[in-house]
Formats: sequence, structure tokens, C-alpha cells
Amino acid sequence: MPLEENKVTVVIGASRGIGRCSALGLAQAGADVVVAARTEPDIKSLAKEIEDMGRRSLAVKVDVKQKANIENLVQQTVDRFGKIDILVYSSGVLYLERTLAESKDENFEEMMAVNVRGPYWAMREVLNLGGMLERKSGRIIVIASDSAKRGEAGLAVYDASKHAVLGLVRGLAMEVGAMGIIVNAVCPGFVWTKMAQDVAPQLAEIYGIPTEGMDEFLRSIDPLKRIATPEEVADVVVFLAMTPGGGAMTGQGLCMATTILS
Repeated sequence: MPLEENKVTVVIGASRGIGRCSALGLAQAGADVVVAARTEPDIKSLAKEIEDMGRRSLAVKVDVKQKANIENLVQQTVDRFGKIDILVYSSGVLYLERTLAESKDENFEEMMAVNVRGPYWAMREVLNLGGMLERKSGRIIVIASDSAKRGEAGLAVYDASKHAVLGLVRGLAMEVGAMGIIVNAVCPGFVWTKMAQDVAPQLAEIYGIPTEGMDEFLRSIDPLKRIATPEEVADVVVFLAMTPGGGAMTGQGLCMATTILS
């Protein structure tokens, strides 16, 4: 059951995959949803879909590598809806590189910018301009990865970016928990999104697996023997954002669709 209707949610990275499914799930649970991403046609059509569900929505074009873009997103949301109750940061980028020794500076910069600096700016803005600190209320959810808790060949820099964002989540949770602000991360393993499909052939090459056998390999290393869907991850986001149970935990990195971690 949702906490209450008319919560104002901002979903960054809402154009596809987990972000898009989260935006729709939150609207279905009774939230008004501001959708943000670089691809304006996608978020405009998503905003219309949310409005057709009977919820209010707004589409804002955002490049998370630009601080002014994130500030503008938060300002537009406050101007339109008066507050921000929930932030979901779902933007992410992944570059596979055979080894750290062969890695490229530009890939490092891009992953750190999108996966770490973007959520840092977004968190700070919703706390201040978005009014969470003033109201002593709010929930922040970052889509991280099980890479935040492991090391993987070909993914050293990506792993580092996800470890870093989980550190932001845990540190912020300790700072603002007594103020009634909840901060968590969702750490999915391999989910069948477009980004995952794009990197699957490279991943197969790094691990010495025939490309046509990649699906079977991924299923074999998952305890449930299947590949999770973006909709299933979105269900966890809705739980963290909208339910009493989600408000009873903070500073967590909830793993799902992953091999068992120690």
C-alpha cells in the first residue's frame, strides 16, 4: 500500500529501462512524477502516459553531467509542484574494458561523471532547493549495481563508480536519518535492459563465452536461474519510495538478480 497519494517524485534517467519502469510504477502507486533524461521525445511520451493514468507529470530534458541542468530540473519541479518528496536516480553508463591497464581516461571520466557526480549533485539539490531538509522528510533512491559490492574483470572502473555511489548513499543516510530523510540504493545484477544487451557481446568475449551462450551463462550464475526484468527492479524502487517498510530502513544497498554475495 502506498504511504499516501500526491507524493512528488523526480526520476532521473527515466527514458528507458529501470528508470522508465520506476516512473510508471510510482505513478501507479499514487505519485506525481517528473521524468528527466537527455532524450526529450522519450520523456515527453512517458509524461503523457503518466498523465493518462490520472497523475500529474512533467518532462524535463537533463544532461546529468551538467550541474546547471540538475539545478534547473529541481527548480522546475518546485515551481510546478511546490516540493520534492522522492528522488530516484537511475542514470548510469557502463564501458567494458578488457583490463584496467588498457582502460581509457575518457571512459573513466564519463562513468564517474554519470554514476557518481550526477547523483551527488541531485542529492544535494533535492535536500536544499527541493526542500527535504526544511520539511525534515523525503526519500532518495539510487539505482546502483551489485558491482557496488564486488570486483569484476573488465569492470574495474565501473565497479569503482558504483562503490563510490553506494558510499554516498550510506554516508548521507547517516547524516539525515534523524531528520526523517531515508536514503537507499538498489543494487541489481544483470537485468535485461538495452544497456545490458549492448555490453553482453563484450562481456562474453572477456569471459571467454560464446555470444550465443551468454543468456544461459547469466542464468546459470543466478540463484533463481533467470534474468530479472526492469519491472521487477522497479517494484523494489516503489517499495523503498512509497511504503512504510521502505521507510523503516536506510543506508542500504539492496541486492537483487545477482549471484550470492558474501
